[in-house]
Amino acid sequence: MGPGRPYKEIDKKLFESLCAIQCTLLEMCAVFDCDDKTLEAWCKREYGRKFSEIFREKRRRGMVSLRRAQYQKAVDDKNTAMLIFLGKNWLGQSDKVDVTGIDNSLEVNTYDLTKLSTEELNILKEISMNARRTAKDRPNRSGTRKTETSKSESSE
Repeated sequence: MGPGRPYKEIDKKLFESLCAIQCTLLEMCAVFDCDDKTLEAWCKREYGRKFSEIFREKRRRGMVSLRRAQYQKAVDDKNTAMLIFLGKNWLGQSDKVDVTGIDNSLEVNTYDLTKLSTEELNILKEISMNARRTAKDRPNRSGTRKTETSKSESSE
């Protein structure tokens, strides 16, 4: 009886890149044209660990790249939606105001803006201007836009 079947060739760099973009085991099997048992066995031979362990480790690189891209999009493009998303998720900021006083008095968190850099203040200013422009274009309860309402009121 001769030697067994040769091992399936799997590109390690491609495998790690697929982990980084969080492809599933079955998606990777489709790329490498093999079944899940073959890929599991390759991981054991190549890394000495199970696929799931390697996947968890290697996908972190993709998560770092995604985080970097989000941050760049927020800061470089001054993307308001991304700035808000990152503020909520990274800094624990929220849209709601907490009413926490014993007598139901309103307690509002304040922030010392003097500690912000010039760049951060400029971003905050731009966010504020964008919010005002968006609010002007948003229909009010009667269905007209604020700019239309002010025009119709001034013509009366």
